[in-house]
Amino acid sequence: MKLTVLSGVLLVLQLQPEVRCDLMEIGLQLSPINCNARAFLIYERLMSVQLAGFKTVNTIIGDERTDNSIIEAIKCSYANQIRASYKLYSIGTYSKLVEIDRANATYGLHFNHYPHWDVFHSEANKSVITEQVLPAIAFRNPIARVILLIRGIAKYDMLQVFQVAWFRHRMLNMLIVSRVDQRTILVCVFNPYLTRPDVLDDRNMLCCRLSHVDHVAPCTADMKRFIRERLRNLHLYPLKIAITDVELMSKAIHLPDGRIRYQYLDGEIVEIMRKQMNFTAEYIQLSYQDSVGFILPNGTPGGTLDMLERNTIDLAANSRYITHQPMRNLQYVHFLCPIRLVFVVPVDYFQDRYKVVFFHNFSLQMYLVNFVLALTLPLLLLALACRPPTLAVYSNEAFRTLAILFSSSVALPSSYRARLVLMGLMFYSIVAYSGWQGVTIIRLNQDETSLRNIGSLEELAETDLQLKAIISFGNAIHAKLMNSSDVRGQLAARIELPKEVSGKSLIPQVADFRNAAVPIIQYFTEVVKSNYFDPVRKQSKVHIIPEPLVEFLTAMAAPKNSPLYKTFRQLTMDCLENGVVHYQLSKIRTKGILLRIAQNRNKTMRTEPPARTVNLFNMQLVFYAYIGLCGIQDETIV
Repeated sequence: MKLTVLSGVLLVLQLQPEVRCDLMEIGLQLSPINCNARAFLIYERLMSVQLAGFKTVNTIIGDERTDNSIIEAIKCSYANQIRASYKLYSIGTYSKLVEIDRANATYGLHFNHYPHWDVFHSEANKSVITEQVLPAIAFRNPIARVILLIRGIAKYDMLQVFQVAWFRHRMLNMLIVSRVDQRTILVCVFNPYLTRPDVLDDRNMLCCRLSHVDHVAPCTADMKRFIRERLRNLHLYPLKIAITDVELMSKAIHLPDGRIRYQYLDGEIVEIMRKQMNFTAEYIQLSYQDSVGFILPNGTPGGTLDMLERNTIDLAANSRYITHQPMRNLQYVHFLCPIRLVFVVPVDYFQDRYKVVFFHNFSLQMYLVNFVLALTLPLLLLALACRPPTLAVYSNEAFRTLAILFSSSVALPSSYRARLVLMGLMFYSIVAYSGWQGVTIIRLNQDETSLRNIGSLEELAETDLQLKAIISFGNAIHAKLMNSSDVRGQLAARIELPKEVSGKSLIPQVADFRNAAVPIIQYFTEVVKSNYFDPVRKQSKVHIIPEPLVEFLTAMAAPKNSPLYKTFRQLTMDCLENGVVHYQLSKIRTKGILLRIAQNRNKTMRTEPPARTVNLFNMQLVFYAYIGLCGIQDETIV
């Protein structure tokens, strides 16, 4: 049904199918009311300002008294009207709808923002507000604007309501209105960051005592400044920051005054946030795997993902891959940079591979020309010598021609015409053989590093190496590649997720035991190669496959119901746009170069490439061909 509501606050009420309330249920009585009372006019003007710009107004009637302010607004008619999608609920009806959502295991399992265009408007007594209204609103949209009308409540009781909303439900965008008498309204907003968490008093509230309609405008301006400043200056309020002490991501530096400062990309952004927002960072130092969070095979979140879900931290500072997680309270702040995972494998894994030289250095055209010359020139030579073309004579001339093609010494015929033909063939063979010899020398002189190392994901898939990854990387790989049918999907299916908490415990299996391959972040490759260096062989123990396995975006994470999310996001965007992220990533690359310089200074690096050696394995195909020819000869003799 449609109910036309004419007031400065509400307009057209379209009862949704989910709403089950009637006029008697919400206490709407046709008793006369003074719509020109001063307190009501102030209330009407205040609500017109506070509800402007919102798309959805959810009104929850929790007080059935005859002079209920919301009921009075429904009864009265005013010229100034605000158009919005208006929903009217009784407290019982709304609580039942929330319980249905709570029973739905999939409700809210996404990382989309809570809608900012919702506003909740409710009037009830203190106990109903704290025990029923606030928990219901916090479950559906804890960041929505909430306007509570509590009749005759004292400032101390207001502070208690704010305290329940903040510490239990992390609700901050709230305004409490109290009708003191028929002429006066008291309006208060709350800022918990003005004092320590264990101290809440009148300093945390801004209250306006409105006794005239003209007082609404200056009060509204003061509240806007108070709310804007609330999220910009936290007055050294402690925030819990989950972070890890890992080189190249967030390295902890202990300062002389006892404070801890973190370097590199994640650490520098947290430091910028701390200075700009003026908060005190209470660092919760975790292992790398716990700091980025993970999902166990049974679907249970672990690490910072579990902390975010339980609302025990304010920011998960270490950037993690952006993907859908089965969580209700996870919100990615803003992407920082794309990350590629590449495999670390043992160096010189294919130790039995050798450079092989043979006729394959020729092109198909040269093969055809040589065979045509070997078959046709003997016929020409027989014709010039006026000899009968017998098989024995033809074979003799054919082998003479092949010998000249391969730059071998042979006896020339006595006929000058045949000698001229063979001299032209000799000139051709000198040029062709020089080209073949040059290519063979170049091939024998090539470094065997690329030959003996695993150079592609296809070659890795053909090996028996155990593919291992920390759980957080494994979650990212499986999420993107598990359904892929190409070589990346095959490798993803082989990846094991052991209980090791960091790549430091996995990479030794690659460098020392040579039985595993581990994915790492591409930015860290030079540092990893330098850290696992063999001073005897003067080279790294590991090799990096340049072809990336997977690529994804990374971001910090915050609770979805955090009032500081917008500030975190804006500061992260500023860091990205002003080059902070690019500069920190370049420092990671520079770190690897400096480690190489240090090894060169300590004379642990090779100053020149090793000498090239030629062994019989390089010419194994030549021996196979020779043995084959000998076999043919034996068969011919038999």
